[in-house]
Amino acid sequence: MKNLFKEKHFSVFLVLTLVFSLFSINPYRIEKIYGDTNSNVHVVYQAHSQSIGWQDSVSDGTLAGTTGKNLRLEALDISLQGISGDINYRSYVEGSGWQSYVSNGATTGTIGNRKSIMAIQISLKGEVNEKYDLYYQIHKSNVGWMGWVPAGKEAGTSCINNKIEAIQIMLVPKGSAAPSNLPSTVAQAPTVYYSAHVSDIGWQDYAYNEGVAGTTSKNLKLEAARMKLSTKSFGIQYSLYVEKDGWQDYVSDDAIAGTTGKARKTFGLKIRLTGYQAANYSVYYRTYNASGGWGPWVCDGAISGSEREFYMLEAYQVIIIKKGAAAPTPYTPVPSLEPIILNYSTHVQTYGWQNVVSNGAIAGTTGQAKRVEALQMSISGVPTSKLGIRYSAHVQSIGWQDWKANGQYAGTTGQAKRVEAIKIELTGSEASKYDIYYRVHSQTLGWLGWTCNGDIAGTTGLKYRVEAIQVMIVAKGDSAPGSTRKPYVSTTYKGIDVSRWQQDIDWDKVANANYDFAMIRIQYGNAADKYYEQNLTGANNAGLKVGGYCYSIATNVKEAEAEARNIVSLLKGYKISYPIAYDIEDQYYQGNLSTEERTNMVLAFKKIIEANGYDFILYANKNWMENYLDYNKLNKAGVEVWLARYRDADKGFDNPSDTGNDKIKFPASMVKIWQYSSQGKVPGITGSVDMNIAYKAY
Repeated sequence: MKNLFKEKHFSVFLVLTLVFSLFSINPYRIEKIYGDTNSNVHVVYQAHSQSIGWQDSVSDGTLAGTTGKNLRLEALDISLQGISGDINYRSYVEGSGWQSYVSNGATTGTIGNRKSIMAIQISLKGEVNEKYDLYYQIHKSNVGWMGWVPAGKEAGTSCINNKIEAIQIMLVPKGSAAPSNLPSTVAQAPTVYYSAHVSDIGWQDYAYNEGVAGTTSKNLKLEAARMKLSTKSFGIQYSLYVEKDGWQDYVSDDAIAGTTGKARKTFGLKIRLTGYQAANYSVYYRTYNASGGWGPWVCDGAISGSEREFYMLEAYQVIIIKKGAAAPTPYTPVPSLEPIILNYSTHVQTYGWQNVVSNGAIAGTTGQAKRVEALQMSISGVPTSKLGIRYSAHVQSIGWQDWKANGQYAGTTGQAKRVEAIKIELTGSEASKYDIYYRVHSQTLGWLGWTCNGDIAGTTGLKYRVEAIQVMIVAKGDSAPGSTRKPYVSTTYKGIDVSRWQQDIDWDKVANANYDFAMIRIQYGNAADKYYEQNLTGANNAGLKVGGYCYSIATNVKEAEAEARNIVSLLKGYKISYPIAYDIEDQYYQGNLSTEERTNMVLAFKKIIEANGYDFILYANKNWMENYLDYNKLNKAGVEVWLARYRDADKGFDNPSDTGNDKIKFPASMVKIWQYSSQGKVPGITGSVDMNIAYKAY
């Protein structure tokens, strides 16, 4: 493959001092932030976003718009509540320039013209200006949050073509300090505690970190919910769609959403974070109903369930994660076996011991490249003589440690050594009644499959850190919580990719040099590669696993679909065991398309490839992944990535020492094949060839 990119590597050492504020933020007011102010005074604003339209109104620093979705902010209205005076504002619209000022709830920007707001100015007049200062900040594509500016100043840039995606607006008492962003280096997301009021049961204990609130498979109504946060730096709001009532107003801070004592069903759930320091986080949630089981994870105000009286809700899960981190995985949680409670905690690089979690919740971190250094586990609700737990860790430069049990810690602390794999077993006279399932989130590989009862979860021999774990106790013989495919990896796979540029290849020599797989170019656009048939036959006959790729020159979805159908036709009759890749990197044909167009082309190609029984993978370099494609959308669609990034293979494509632009922005778990060099020398091939490492056994 002729890769056309060159990455510029440079390091930026940025020292941030995290100062935690000693005030609380109410979702509706700012009185505790800057002293005694009138709790009835608010600035309220509403965003019109690309592909979404008008969103719900928010207030007092809460994010309006979107981040991480590459959706432009197209229009905005702003108003005041609880005080006289005017709020005046104008926007700089893509292709049109500055609009005239509007005031007090009128709309600035455009609707239906597909134009982004590029910059905005806001000012106060009258009583509100005498008593309050105004601050606002915007989130720009490819830039992020740009910092708070005072009234009258331009937020954004009218001279640089980066669209605004979101905005925050705040009033503060006259003369008070400006708001400050919560640094992105905050250790971990805060915890949301949530409870369910269930028919025939009443209020349950609070769940947290993806724990189940409610019941499953019992046909019991989820009648009400309440939620609270472990932090006072921002708030959480939630609403239920209730039988006979429809959507209720949002409530917050442990207030009751839904009804009690009326035996009414609920059908939909919406949750959102409030307050200006919530901008670094997303709240994810999903609901359970008897007909469809667990629904997909949604976030930040989207509807889980339905907007009509269809299937009643029975349970829900919630978790807050940092912006940019991978969304929760769609596993099937197993309800706890009362009164047995499994408790566990991890000691994480930089952060130390984390809070204890229970029964299938995530302990550790994902998306932060932090190693788990130690772990401890215990079981409550039953004597350890009846049901205990023991566990062992495979530790960097040590190997397998002796078993630890019932609250002791396995691993190390203070030595900066990574845990690479774990084993867990139940002990005691009643251990035969249960199975214990567990899985790990491993560096580069992401979540591995579930395993149980003393088998290995993680990796050995690869120098990969464990980043997070999940553990569950289930009744003996019950199903695993999710996929059990490949819970343990002890090797990677060597491969090459070739095209007509390598001409005639002696595939037996390649195989004898201990290469495991070959990715073969099948077509350029819709034109078949001159050597594809010869290479497919030769590689298969030599015993290599074989995949293929299409170098795309498509400029729209229809052309991408045509390329997919063409490669399917060319592959008929050949053994294909590795994925079919879509190589999208051509600046001439695709560089001027929008991110949305390029992303939709990838998904269209993927759909046809998978419909014909092949695995799919996206080939892209770091620059295109981060700046030309919507990697969040691709990740949610389950797209795996063949990453082109040329560097020393021992360093890995994602190294904890990477800083600044060297650090990848997309989830490392997406990468299943890494192309690390274009200058490889392989027996049986004349000249240079691309070198690859696969992290997945296809």
